Amino acid sequence: ALVERSSFAREAVLDQVRNAAFLRTVPVFQTLSARLMSTLLGGVDVVREDAGATIVQEGERGDAMYVIREGNCDVLRDRDGTEDHISTLGPGDWFGEIALLRGIKRTATVRTTANAVLVRVPGGVLDDVLLEDFQIGLSLERAMAQRLVALELR
Repeated sequence: ALVERSSFAREAVLDQVRNAAFLRTVPVFQTLSARLMSTLLGGVDVVREDAGATIVQEGERGDAMYVIREGNCDVLRDRDGTEDHISTLGPGDWFGEIALLRGIKRTATVRTTANAVLVRVPGGVLDDVLLEDFQIGLSLERAMAQRLVALELR
């Protein structure tokens, strides 16, 4: 009822509520204070893509990380013109942090395998959160290190 009486766009308000509830379930964001969660929510976008959409392209500059709210994505790497399947990600998984945290180009292509809803966290918003909560930085760093090792072993 509150949403119906609001002057805000109904879907935008519902997306914010969904994002807040969802991001609290993602391990890397669980420890954020209410203030930092508000900062995060104020800067994220919701991206809806059909199956087969390329979200990030290997070799491009990274400007955001993504958290999968609904759907699945394949992580692919170019091997002499052939796409090598690295992994499949689902709800609660994230990607794109390596390019942001390392200041390098995207290390892989990520493509939706089903209709997907993604929470896009722009690099500047992530930086703001990282500057105030070192725990999230450590969590992202650990995950990133594991991913980089896995990429090198393939």
